Amino acid sequence: GAKGSQAIFLVIQHADSAIQEKYLPVVRKAVDDKNLDKGALAMLEDRILLRRGQKQIYGTQLITIDNGFTYVRPMIDPEHVDERRRQMGMKPMSEYLKGYNLTWSVPAYEKALKEAEKLLSM
Repeated sequence: GAKGSQAIFLVIQHADSAIQEKYLPVVRKAVDDKNLDKGALAMLEDRILLRRGQKQIYGTQLITIDNGFTYVRPMIDPEHVDERRRQMGMKPMSEYLKGYNLTWSVPAYEKALKEAEKLLSM
């Protein structure tokens, strides 16, 4: 049921990449069966993509680097991220990022990525 699916998802979400890849179809089935929110699937898909060295789709993954600078990790087509998030039943980026004291706009996102690149190359 839904409670069991949520518990299993939390374990998978924080597991290593091999486990995440292995159980991604199980998470998809739980979403299809209405036992898990689509947002959980989006979060897992983003994590898997980033671990593969690819860009995330839904902007669910942020990172804080050593100096306390937090930013949204690289994603595809940031101009349309809110449309993709809406399809998954998720809040728009502007609402999601309020919890991190960040504001959302594509120029702010691109600026943050450049800043992170500079900080990480030091």
